[in-house]
Amino acid sequence: MITIEEQKFIAYWSKKREESKLNPFFFVKGFTVGLVFSILVLICLGADWYKRATMDANTKLNPIVLFVALLLITLFLAIFYNSFKYEQNEQLFKELKHKDKSSNS
Repeated sequence: MITIEEQKFIAYWSKKREESKLNPFFFVKGFTVGLVFSILVLICLGADWYKRATMDANTKLNPIVLFVALLLITLFLAIFYNSFKYEQNEQLFKELKHKDKSSNS
């Protein structure tokens, strides 16, 4: 027997799964996670927490290269989070449909 919340999720996801996998809401949430990660990397480099990394970053890294690398990390995390969240919802939807079908029969 499925609960009311599970029935609401089935109704919600049966409408939403027809849309594109690149849901902008999930993309924005993933982008913020990637941005926080990039900001933490910059804080670690700026705070001289690890002297060797700061020394290497100041001598070898061009600021443009560092910016592009952090932007790529942010975009990767945004896309990965979006895909992960979609697949997680799809898996839950399939499990609930199977549970509903087995409880009805």
